Amino acid sequence: MKRQQSQRGAALLMAMLTAALVATLAATASWRIWQISEVESAEQDRAQMQWVLQGALDWARLLLREDARANRNEAVDHLNEPWALPLEEARLSTFLAAKDQSSAQADVNEAFLSGSMIDAQSRFNLRNLWDAQGQISNADLVQFVRLCELLQLPAQPWLDALTDFQASQANAPQPVPAQELGDWARAGVRPELIALMQPYVAVLPKRTPINVNTASAPVLAAVVIDGSLADAQQWVRERNLQPYRSVSDWQQRHPQAKPAQLQDIATASDFFEVTGQLRIGTHGVTETSLLQRENLNVRVVWRRRQSLAPSVVWSEAPTGRAE
Repeated sequence: MKRQQSQRGAALLMAMLTAALVATLAATASWRIWQISEVESAEQDRAQMQWVLQGALDWARLLLREDARANRNEAVDHLNEPWALPLEEARLSTFLAAKDQSSAQADVNEAFLSGSMIDAQSRFNLRNLWDAQGQISNADLVQFVRLCELLQLPAQPWLDALTDFQASQANAPQPVPAQELGDWARAGVRPELIALMQPYVAVLPKRTPINVNTASAPVLAAVVIDGSLADAQQWVRERNLQPYRSVSDWQQRHPQAKPAQLQDIATASDFFEVTGQLRIGTHGVTETSLLQRENLNVRVVWRRRQSLAPSVVWSEAPTGRAE
């Protein structure tokens, strides 16, 4: 009797273990199917995002090309032109293809694109701190220190980083200037200080003048001798009503103001920064690109992508290569 009960107990235990094993395998299989589905969905969202952001970038390039064509006889860039108008967040339900006719429609309806383009030469180009031989340009260094003073931000961390750059390349046959703002962070400039300066500075591939039609008042005042911040604010108000057609036009309208170097100012630009942000449901990405315009040719200098919370789609570091 006891032996029969023992056998029955063993059989029951075996049945329970088998049931538990089957349930575990089923749960694992279900989880794997769900995981594969989520990965596939994320990849589809990523492909759609890449397609839309590429289209937005191509549209920005077309705007700059048409602007150059319209200004062929008089190269002038100012903030009243079409490229300077931001794209407010817009629904893209008519542009994104649904993954299927049922579940994807909600995702498509929740796809939004926004973007803007700024003149990169409206900012002080940190590349100007080096001359053609890779040595520190004292004239431009004075302008940068003045910009920091006008913004009431410390200049010393930048000066220390600049000294470190030069010391690290003392034996280099051709010193290489900082290529991006991240280089300044790695040289010791605090990220929060870089964030405060970012609206007023840029790192471009070569030396550039600032565009007096697009530069902010602090940047204008920093590069002009005897130009106060109040003067620069007045210049901004005047140019918004009537953009400067040439450097000579700017000089005639403001004879008392003189740039430290005449080549430091211009009324047209070659570099533009494009930012696009795309959201599809809970996924999102921001892409920033630097465009260089040479006559009617507009090329991509670099592209940087950063995913938006809560879901990381992808993050692409700057390559430094033209596309």
